[in-house]
Amino acid sequence: MFRVSSEKLDVQALSAELANSSSGALVTFEGWVRNHNEGQPVESLEYQVYHALALNEGQKLLVETQAKFDIHGILAVHREGHLAIGDIAVWVGATAAHRGVAFDACQFVIDKIKHRLPIWKKEHYTQGEAKWVYCSDHDHSPQIKVDETAYYSRQLELPDVGVAGQQRLKESQVVVVGAGGLGCPALTHLVTAGVGKVLIVDGDSVAVSNLHRQTLFATSDIGANKAHAAKQRLQAMNPLVEITALPEMLSVENVSEIIATADVVLDCTDNLTTKYLLNDACYLAGVPFVVSAIYQWQGILHTFLPNSDSGCFRCLSEEAPASDCVGSCVDSGVIGAIPGLVGGMQAAEALRLLLGQTPVTAFSSALIDLRSLSLMKFKRKKNTACLLCGPTPTITGIWTETYEPAERDKTLADFEIDYESYLQKQERFKPIDIRSDMQRALSESNGDTFANSMPHINLTRLQVFRTLPDNEQYLLVCEHGISSKYLADILQAEGRKNFYSLVGGLTNIRGELT
Repeated sequence: MFRVSSEKLDVQALSAELANSSSGALVTFEGWVRNHNEGQPVESLEYQVYHALALNEGQKLLVETQAKFDIHGILAVHREGHLAIGDIAVWVGATAAHRGVAFDACQFVIDKIKHRLPIWKKEHYTQGEAKWVYCSDHDHSPQIKVDETAYYSRQLELPDVGVAGQQRLKESQVVVVGAGGLGCPALTHLVTAGVGKVLIVDGDSVAVSNLHRQTLFATSDIGANKAHAAKQRLQAMNPLVEITALPEMLSVENVSEIIATADVVLDCTDNLTTKYLLNDACYLAGVPFVVSAIYQWQGILHTFLPNSDSGCFRCLSEEAPASDCVGSCVDSGVIGAIPGLVGGMQAAEALRLLLGQTPVTAFSSALIDLRSLSLMKFKRKKNTACLLCGPTPTITGIWTETYEPAERDKTLADFEIDYESYLQKQERFKPIDIRSDMQRALSESNGDTFANSMPHINLTRLQVFRTLPDNEQYLLVCEHGISSKYLADILQAEGRKNFYSLVGGLTNIRGELT
């Protein structure tokens, strides 16, 4: 319901109106009267509303919102009359199963209220005459109507697409988990191709180190949630599709609901546990699953179809390898062209699926090597002993214990030391920063005291480590504890028992210190 009120708003009472035991989230927006506007001090505001049209158009807007978003309830109230600094001028609340959907609904209503409702305000300045204005935060730029046929005209010419294929895309729903280096190009191509509904799942925030490869983001997005920032950019690219942002990490608790109505799911993360979780959920739900990964100059791409003789992700490896076997972009490095290419190929495979075609990687996975510009395919076959898709599966549902770290992940090697243990006997060790020269330089520029206090020997200079005196004990330190364990393992195997690895690396230390 949309209302206009001449009284101060009771936000608790408004929220109570939306109470729903089946909802998992209530998201509210409050627009306050502030004490300045465009450099001029403001002492109060006065709102005038054309009631008949505002109430009719406001209610129509909320009905549209209810139809557009998967929400349980929506309420909006706009003030009229004279308002003091700090008063709430407009309040919007939405309930839904997930807060991301409710957030998107609130944002949609706020943006539309600015453009569609006949509401004027009078600004009372501390100096000078008061002035009636149409809400100053309205966008007065011309609203360009995008012609659907013109937008898709080039791909409509393709025999594999045409009008019928474009309609199939328009009626499709895709879930993309991860809006990073792989997710940004995949999302761009899916949205601009005209996939009707796209759900972006990512609980991470944009960091400055993301910008060289995550092309949906700008410096102004640093610190913002990736799912929301990606949605904003993508919606500007193609206003013809419906995009929903879910600013959450994928989990055992939410995965089944997230993929329930999807026609295809893309994994664009660098997290193996997430890949296994998505693989299992998609197989059990009968949803096609497109997954990719990159390592330095290489990428790999798979498509897994339900009940296929080519098996599932678990057929490649029954369980996720120990976390210390897998390097991240931080440790291994990445150049933006690699995830850009692989993410684009991932989108192409998903589009083939949606168009009713068989993806190239449905039966043979593709290994892409950008150093030699080569692509090698290797045929996959179902593992008859697979825990998920084999004839006698043991994974028949999504259970927390399936995705808990393996015992080998929880048990420390003899040469691993956690930060607390190090603090208790730090006089015995000489810490050495083994990160790359660039990582070290970033620590120096950021004033990372602990990292800067250590001598720096790059991981690649193995011979230097071999020449260090045997009568000292060395604690190898990297960003996440993966590279340091790898190097300590090598040196220990050579009989150098005086080398140890700091568990969790500098990332863990920063967490301990905050």
